Amino acid sequence: MNETSGIPQEHLLGKYTVLERIGTGGMAEVYKGRHEKLGRDVAIKVMHTSLAGDAQFTARFEREARLSASLRHRGIVQVFDFDKQGDRLFLIMEYVNGGTLKQRLETLRAEGRYMPLKEISRIFQQVANALDYAHDQGMLHRDLKPANILLDQSGEAYITDFGIARLLESEEITRTGSILGTPDYMSPEQCEGKTLTFTSDIYSLGVILFEMLTNRVPFDADSPLATLQKQVHAPVPSLTDTRNDLPTSLDVLLRKALAKEPETRFDTAEELADEFSRLAVSVGDSNPPAARKSTPAPVKPSNNMSYGWIVAAVLIILALGAGGFWLWKLRQTSAASAARCVSVETCERNARALATADRPLLAIESYLKAVSLVPADQQTVNAQLPCDLGDAYARINKKPEARLAFRECIAWTHDEAGLAGLRQYAQKRIKELK
Repeated sequence: MNETSGIPQEHLLGKYTVLERIGTGGMAEVYKGRHEKLGRDVAIKVMHTSLAGDAQFTARFEREARLSASLRHRGIVQVFDFDKQGDRLFLIMEYVNGGTLKQRLETLRAEGRYMPLKEISRIFQQVANALDYAHDQGMLHRDLKPANILLDQSGEAYITDFGIARLLESEEITRTGSILGTPDYMSPEQCEGKTLTFTSDIYSLGVILFEMLTNRVPFDADSPLATLQKQVHAPVPSLTDTRNDLPTSLDVLLRKALAKEPETRFDTAEELADEFSRLAVSVGDSNPPAARKSTPAPVKPSNNMSYGWIVAAVLIILALGAGGFWLWKLRQTSAASAARCVSVETCERNARALATADRPLLAIESYLKAVSLVPADQQTVNAQLPCDLGDAYARINKKPEARLAFRECIAWTHDEAGLAGLRQYAQKRIKELK
């Protein structure tokens, strides 16, 4: 290895030999290396020296490395070791020798071919399963994209770089409103610098699925800023803009996966992957024409149904009148509640009072407002909030929403030892609500 690489020729950390550079990025360079005593090939991520000199970054790097190393899943690249040597920070990871999903898609694009649906379904299921596992451990990815999905020589998929996107976050970045991530794959809330939930990763997964189906991302533009604007405001393009051999049911699936509002997306990655696999099996890989909606023949009502329709109409009118009164009453109560909810503390206090008064819907509204007001650097202090929101959802049997809130509660603990009890409670509730 030559001197211009910036990597010493001697063994790194006394045990790893650098063989060749296999990738580069804005934060680090990646090399193939070898653990001589174990005879094992590894990937060595070397952070740029400008970052290693930042004490805050170094501390964050060590913390994220420990969290990433705690993930044990066959679909997640294993972190073996991390350390610092001179002015260089190293992350030693499992070596996956088949390239990236990005490279696979680029090859297909150059050949003018689409990825077979069976291959898409297999890779997508593996990635979704790994992503849900990480979410259950309270870990968000924040920068899920084809470049961070590795493939081995058998075509098996592995997610890499969990927690790496969060390394550059700091109080200064948060204060200035800078946005971290890759614009083509960022959720609307990430584009706007808002607090992220696990459904932000699911949105990114939906973008990846769109690209696997069409060889292009749904929201592309001439500049990163224009791409961010499209992510936030533009409707999801139809698959038929690119292909005419896919059913409209896949458009419905992608509109849900790429919904602008986080709460209307799929609750889990596995739910998205299972639905796609079901639709893909019905299509096959024979390039059939796009499915069309069939319109059932109208049923002509008989004369003896007229009286029944009159009675039904009267009942509907009466119900609407009564419902209108209660809706007006609810709005008055909701307005009064909202007036008392202007900060995290007041919203939380208001939510608990409403929950005690057996008004779960209004309590949920206040909890949601409280959660939205919590700054990113105050999540750990307020980690109880999303757990309380989960309990409120569970009380009215909104299981998907409750599970999502409890996962957010786990994420907000940020692996703090003092919040282990809260994490265990949230994990227990997630299992109970499945």
